[in-house]
Formats: sequence, structure tokens, C-alpha cells
Amino acid sequence: MATRQTNPLELYEIVARIGRFIPVFSTEQYPKFTPKDLVAVTQVSRLWHKALSPLLWSFYSGTLHWNKPGPPIDLIVKNSTHIRYFESYGVPPSLAADLQCCRLTHLSMSGYYGSGDEIRHETMTNLIAMNRKRLKQLCWHGRYTPTTLDVGALTEPPLQQLEMLSLSSWNVYNGRLAKVLDSVSGTLKHLNLNSMHGIRRGDFDNLTLPHVTDVVLGFGKDPMLGLEDVFRSVPNVQRITLHSGHHLDAKRIAQNIRECCPKVQEITIHSPIEDEDLADIIASCPPLTLIMARMHIGLSDKVTQAILGRHTESLESLEVQTEWNSPPANVSNLARVLHTCHRLKSLHFQGMQEVTEDELSSELLARPWACQDLECLHLKGFKPNRTLFLTNGEDEASDSGQESEDEPDRITTSVAADIVYASSSDLKVSTRTGGTEGKATRGAWTKVSDNLTKGEKDPSMFPGLLFLHLESLGKMVGITLNHVEYKLQ
Repeated sequence: MATRQTNPLELYEIVARIGRFIPVFSTEQYPKFTPKDLVAVTQVSRLWHKALSPLLWSFYSGTLHWNKPGPPIDLIVKNSTHIRYFESYGVPPSLAADLQCCRLTHLSMSGYYGSGDEIRHETMTNLIAMNRKRLKQLCWHGRYTPTTLDVGALTEPPLQQLEMLSLSSWNVYNGRLAKVLDSVSGTLKHLNLNSMHGIRRGDFDNLTLPHVTDVVLGFGKDPMLGLEDVFRSVPNVQRITLHSGHHLDAKRIAQNIRECCPKVQEITIHSPIEDEDLADIIASCPPLTLIMARMHIGLSDKVTQAILGRHTESLESLEVQTEWNSPPANVSNLARVLHTCHRLKSLHFQGMQEVTEDELSSELLARPWACQDLECLHLKGFKPNRTLFLTNGEDEASDSGQESEDEPDRITTSVAADIVYASSSDLKVSTRTGGTEGKATRGAWTKVSDNLTKGEKDPSMFPGLLFLHLESLGKMVGITLNHVEYKLQ
């Protein structure tokens, strides 16, 4: 009697492997949890349901599941043993207490929920205790009014595989934070600390975190003397991010980086600080590949000198966003960067409200740039001297070569983004207005080679001059001018 040959799609391991290729998140900028395809294939057979249910329930987030109709609570509790990634934000305290999540690798918790309901501290510590041997990422945020960090919950016994730790809104007096960090010093790679109260000078004197490569520090409105000294404990840190507040000690940070962090490659500052403080921090770093910063007045002379003094031979990406109107001097300093930093590949500069196209042309385009490998250029906030008219492709005015007098105002107030791309004979413009996409007529934009374009025939137009100036930059793939994006194909 011939034996029946097993179909590969009837093998548990094969089916489980197939499930990993079925996406459960949308590809939008802010992904949404969309498991309908995975849900559908669980209905193929009992084997497929058994093999794919753990994958279907591996992710649970209150913000993605609870704010819309979802499965019954008893079904969530029943399958909670499959959850690997759990985020408590938006999860009702009653549900959080019933979950039996014993296989977590990623855990994000907050002591505050909704309009005052709080997830019990016991519930949060139990989730940690059940997953000590598995947790790789832990984000633990306290209440809006900081309470004392439970050191025992994190250290007795230690979290054996923890690679990323994020703590926020805790009282950590008497060296509590140092004790927690020391307990995971053998595995920790990413550290994020925000609004930590009770830190004092000397708390980290005997602490070393040899594997940490990424540090994110948030400085709030209250004094947190000593948080800057974390940098003395991370000798191999490569990426630093600062969320500044009123009590950021820039000079102390600069000193600690200069003395103890020889491998820093990237620095990001999300909140604006004084240009002198920013210059001190940038100057204290070893040669950087990336600098991102929000500034009050943009590229001041001090900040520019700090960039050019240490990072001319290494800088590949520079992003500057100003809080206030930038003076024309910023353009001169921006030109200094372009004329000096030959390894630069990406430049974003936003906030030049007091600068006109003529000033940009005279400063930036006066001589060739050193950055021959520049790939992406973003300049936002300057005053345009002229408007590129965009009209609907079906308008009679387009066919006659005439432009409506009302067209410029309509376009400049309603178009969210304009994308210009090269075609075989000319440059076409597609506009997105109010969420819909339409075509615009051919303007005076022409193609001069396979990869390079130039602007209007009138040489006074800044985009036209800029395109001509960029002819030598063969790697340029994207340009943004005042929220108008140009892509070369």
C-alpha cells in the first residue's frame, strides 16, 4: 500500500516560516496595525491556525488595538502567552492586570493611563519579573508626578539579555539609577534617560557601560545635576541625542565628551540651545559624520567655526533648523560649509525668513562647492523673488501659453508639495492639492542631459541658477526648495 507523501504546506515549521513573510503593518509614514491578511490565512486549516496564531498575537499595543473595535478581552487574555512585544499605553488597567505575558522580548509600560486611571505598580513589576530572562528592550515611564524607581524590580535578579533601556519620570536618589545600570552593564547597548530626579554628582563614578553605543538624554525644567556625567561611563558611545531644557549644563557635557567619549560619530540636539553652548558641544566631539540641531538663530559664526574646526574632513550629513528668523549671515556660514566640507552628502537647512533668493545666489553660488558627492539638498524658509506658475493641464490658458492672473495665489496657498522629475523631452510637474493629485503644464523647465536639469530660461530665477550650479554633482538625487521637491531621474 503506497504511503501518502506529506505536502510541505502541511508541515508546522514550513507554515510558521511562511507567516513571517505576511506583513501586519502598513507602509505609511506612521504604520498602522493591519493583520487582516494574516488573520485570513489562519483560517486555511487547523494546522495553519495553530502555526500562525502565535505570530498573529506576538504584538500588542493599546494605542493600535484599543482605540478601535478589536477582539474580546477574554480572547486577548487567552492568547496573551503568545505576546512578544507589549506596549501598555492605552491598555485599560483591568486588562493589563489579567494578561499572562511570559514570553516578552520588548516591553513598554507607563504608570499613567487615560484621564487618571493608573496601571498598578504591582502589575508592571510582575510583567518584568515574568520576563527577566527574555527581555531585550524595556521602556518604563513613571507617573506624571515622579515616584521612586523600584530598584529591586530591575536588579533582583538582573535582566540577563537587556540591550535597550528607557526610563522616564522617576526619582532615583541615593544612587538608584547607577545600581540599575550596573546590573545590566554586560549587555546594555542603548540608553535613554528622561526627567530623572535626584541624581547627584558622583553617582556614576564607579560605573562603566562598555557596550553602550547610543545615548539619549532628556533634561527637563527641574535641575538634574549629574545626569551629564553619564557620558563618563560610556567610553564606546557612537551616537548622542540631547533633548535640552532649562538646566542643561553644556560645558559639563562638552568636558565629559572630550575626556571620555573618543568614538562619537553622530550628535543630535532636538531642542534649541544657545549657540555658544552648541558650539562648545560640537567642538568637544571627535570628527563627526552627522550633526542635527535646532538653534535659535541658525548657523552663527561660533557654531560654524566649531563645525569647520573639527569636522571638515568627516562630516557627511548636516541638518539645521532655526527657531527664530535667521539673519543673512547664516547664508555666508552655510556657504562656508559647502565650500569646505568635501565629504558632505546631505544638507538640510530650514528657517531663512529674512533671506532672499538674490542673497542665496550671491553667497551660495559664487564659486563651486567642495562637496562633489552631495546627494540631498533641502533649503526651506527663504523669500522667493518669483513664483513658478503651475496650471491645470486641461486649462485653455495652458494651451495658449498664457497664465491666469489668479493662478499664482491659488497655487502658493493650496499646493502641499510639488514634485518635478525628468522625462524624455522635458520636465513635468505633478501637484498634490488637498490630498488629490493632478498634472500641471510644461513650463520653461528643460532637460539638458540624462541626469541634470536647469531652471527657467530667465537666469534671475534661483532654482535655475542652482540647477546650473549643480551640474558637476553627479550623485545629486533630491532637492527641496521652500517645500517644493525636485527629483532627478
